Amino acid sequence: MQSISINTAENNYRNDKPLDAKPRTIGVSLNSARTSTIPQELNTKPALSLAILPKEADEIGREVREQARKENTFSLLDIFNPCKLFTKLANKLLYHPQAINPLALLVKLNKLKEAGLNIEQKFLKTVDDQFVRMWFAKNPNPNAPTKIYFHGNAGDITRFTEYAIKDFQDGYNVCLTSYRGFSNTNGIPTEQGLINDALAVFEDLIDKRGIPANTIDIEAASLGCAVALNALKARSKLKNPDFHQLELKLEEPLVWQKLNAKLNERFNHVTLFSPFASVKSLAKYKLKFIPNFIKQWFINDIWNNVSAIKDLFNISNIRIYHGTNDEVVPIAEGQKLFEAIRERCKAADFIVVKGNDHHSSLSSYSANLKREQQTHECLLPFDESKYHLHISENKMSHIEKYGYQHAIDIPMPIGSPIYAARAGTVVSIIDHNLDIDPKQKSLDSSQLNEVVIVGDDGLIQQYAHPQQHSSQGLIKVGSKVKAGQHICNSGHNGPTTEPHLHFALGYEDKDNKLTGFKSVPIKFVPKGSKQATKFTNAA
Repeated sequence: MQSISINTAENNYRNDKPLDAKPRTIGVSLNSARTSTIPQELNTKPALSLAILPKEADEIGREVREQARKENTFSLLDIFNPCKLFTKLANKLLYHPQAINPLALLVKLNKLKEAGLNIEQKFLKTVDDQFVRMWFAKNPNPNAPTKIYFHGNAGDITRFTEYAIKDFQDGYNVCLTSYRGFSNTNGIPTEQGLINDALAVFEDLIDKRGIPANTIDIEAASLGCAVALNALKARSKLKNPDFHQLELKLEEPLVWQKLNAKLNERFNHVTLFSPFASVKSLAKYKLKFIPNFIKQWFINDIWNNVSAIKDLFNISNIRIYHGTNDEVVPIAEGQKLFEAIRERCKAADFIVVKGNDHHSSLSSYSANLKREQQTHECLLPFDESKYHLHISENKMSHIEKYGYQHAIDIPMPIGSPIYAARAGTVVSIIDHNLDIDPKQKSLDSSQLNEVVIVGDDGLIQQYAHPQQHSSQGLIKVGSKVKAGQHICNSGHNGPTTEPHLHFALGYEDKDNKLTGFKSVPIKFVPKGSKQATKFTNAA
């Protein structure tokens, strides 16, 4: 056993380091056994045995590290080169790699193992001969999608452990990553260096393991957003070179269909938490004692995410989450990036979370994000022996800004029995409004009848347009109902064009000022059968 001394920060699991956080030095005993040679990909080790970077790795890529160290070390000569001085200062603010107590890593590995994740530990070799730590867990489902996580500027490979466990249980392969200099690896963080690190991860998963890019989701936080976007840009240029030589006119009819047909590689879903537009743009909010015109003039254009987005054709959809109280990366930065994204990615969302700051955002987003991405099973809310599932599209109300993009309208005669699609508690009944003539139409929302049930999981079931007084004798507010229980009959009231049941499953969304509701994807399962019908409204 060899006694070594490492630097470690307090384990507060924040994504970014406060400027006044100071590392402390502790003594730890660590098995220093080394392998005699270093293969192209270092040997993996099972959980509860921590993979250690071999001694020989200190020699590989030394020149790259020394060059990076020189470029980030202040000297008196920097006074005569303001651009270099401000760039070094920006790098000092950007990167805060912290060494981790190896025992803390083992605790996290043990937690992953106890949750059923068989973690494969690897050190990936990058194109510039550096090594990056990666943890990968393969889901038992052979067709499982894959999720990659990129942490922020003071995070480490354990940052997304809780999310990896949840996503693995939801059927994902999960890949926890880190960067050079982070998570007890060698190297000096630089823009190109971190991009190379992410590219090594893509190469391992896609080119070596054969995981299709269109089954890969990416979640990134703060600086990790920049790493992900710029690595995706570099990967796109590598795999889709023809697209970066085109002057595309996005208003051209069918242009997106043409793009999709010709792309060689495209990733699925990218979720960004608290991203910034560029370092130069972010500098406006930092170093406030320095005039903005000086910062804008002398800071090099590093981590320009807006520029990266303009070269991205290999993402199916992007979603940004940003807290209104974020002082590390103000919400204006996320909004600026979103404007650029909308020009390149047709499926793009910007979600504002009131009151959240830079460090609380991930925990607040996770529950809603999981509910939105998961398809929820429901029983058919009508007698399947009498009616067939026929979906009526209402483009006026079933759109995302109202929160009802996953809601459905099921045409059926007035008086048809309606059954609870899921178990829960009745929280609201409005059934005093008269039904109009079946041949008439109405836009009067004040005459709408509705039954609302909340399930044990907190999801809200909405049954709109029930027949007047049809719930009486069946249910009342506070009633506990079982899935399949008769709760009311279908009607024709409120804003409606034909007699039907409007059904939606979702949760309260305080950011939606129009309806206060956010629907989730659903899948209908016939009564007495575990097999779902062909219909699903998952986006």
